[in-house]
Amino acid sequence: MPDERALVLVVDDHELLRQLTVRLLDGSGFEVLALGDAHEALAVAEARARELALVITDVSMPTMSGPQLGTRVREVCPGVPLLFVTGFAADGLAGTLPPGSWMLEKPFTRDDLLARVREARAGDPRL
Repeated sequence: MPDERALVLVVDDHELLRQLTVRLLDGSGFEVLALGDAHEALAVAEARARELALVITDVSMPTMSGPQLGTRVREVCPGVPLLFVTGFAADGLAGTLPPGSWMLEKPFTRDDLLARVREARAGDPRL
């Protein structure tokens, strides 16, 4: 039986930041799918709901905010961990995020990212 890897969906409208996040996750044992559009990400979440183990999304995006995306993803994938990345002060955003979410402020290192991913893993046994 092949080894199944947890699917992590990375959503950021800035290509360089999206690529950086994917690169930082490289070698961490996840299957990483990166998209630049929240609507495309929602379609993927719907199509791969049973596989989806974590969503990492930017807070501020043009067509749909990260919190809006997270809320909609949770409608099709209840309980999926959500990790929001932002360049804004996290204190001001906490009340706008879906319950049970994690936050990571930009800029971040690989260690910062993987620590937050581990926290999400601890909160969700599917990872």
